[in-house]
Amino acid sequence: MKRFLGAALLLGACATTLYADEGRIPIYQQTTISQPGYYLVTRDFTAPAGSHGIVVQASNVVVDLNGHTVTTTDAFRNGVEISDGSSNITIRNGRLTGGLAGVHYYSFTTPSRIFVDSVDITNTSADGISFQGVLLLDVRNSNLHATHGIVGFGTAGGEGVVRIVNTTIKQTDGPAIWATVMKTVELRNNVISETTSGWAGIVVSGSTAYASLPSVIEGNTVTLCNRGIDVQGTNMTVLIKNNVIINNREVGIALATDDNTVVGNNISRNASHGVTIQGNRNLIDANQIDANGVAGTVYGIYFQNNNAIYRNNILRGNRTAATGGTNGNTNGGGNIS
Repeated sequence: MKRFLGAALLLGACATTLYADEGRIPIYQQTTISQPGYYLVTRDFTAPAGSHGIVVQASNVVVDLNGHTVTTTDAFRNGVEISDGSSNITIRNGRLTGGLAGVHYYSFTTPSRIFVDSVDITNTSADGISFQGVLLLDVRNSNLHATHGIVGFGTAGGEGVVRIVNTTIKQTDGPAIWATVMKTVELRNNVISETTSGWAGIVVSGSTAYASLPSVIEGNTVTLCNRGIDVQGTNMTVLIKNNVIINNREVGIALATDDNTVVGNNISRNASHGVTIQGNRNLIDANQIDANGVAGTVYGIYFQNNNAIYRNNILRGNRTAATGGTNGNTNGGGNIS
């Protein structure tokens, strides 16, 4: 009997030590987190009316959904609400459904770092992920089927960074990705489709208040949107590389900023121009830009200024001609039309 009791006490001590080492704090219902730590959802739950699913009011927090679903029934509350002043927040490995937004952070005063990994966000009435005032938003390996996709602003000074990798965003009644007033944007290997209401698949813009760093949009597939990729604003310089931009309802890629490079993309079967260029010193190199245009005057590349360079592109089968618009751009050779 003593031997059994000793073993039981030892087992209990080991279990307590294991829990303390892992530091995992269980969540099984609507919860407000007010201390740093690793929080583990232990079952599916639904937040009551008038409540967010999980409220984070501390920094250095991991919310591990642990394969479970958090449902928000109130159309004016969010799945995970991150309070002003909270930073270094990770949401991972599960599902957020219903509510206004899946993940929401909004601040004019305190920049935050937010990480979303392997999360499915569905059936929100507004955004999948909504942000205002981020130094870094990092989204990976996730799936969004929301009214809007990932939408928001950097900091007031324009220092924000948005990184979205290996994520699928589809059937949005608005932009799939809209990141504005940013220092830099990195969008790699995402699948974006079926935006409605005249919205582009990807919209990015820089800040007038802060000199942007080079951004990268690479390896994405954008289809059945309005414009495919729309680069706007001030100080936004982007490498747009090896994307598939097909069957969109308007322009494939629209450039309204300076010093962008568009290389190695498949820009085909879009309803309007393959590429439009309004900014200065843009390079269009080694792209397949063909079969664009269903009505009106449509070109493979439409120039709205006169100092771009285009070379080594396939420019066949576009509705009106290979190129058009302002004269004086440089044909660097190797184009096939």
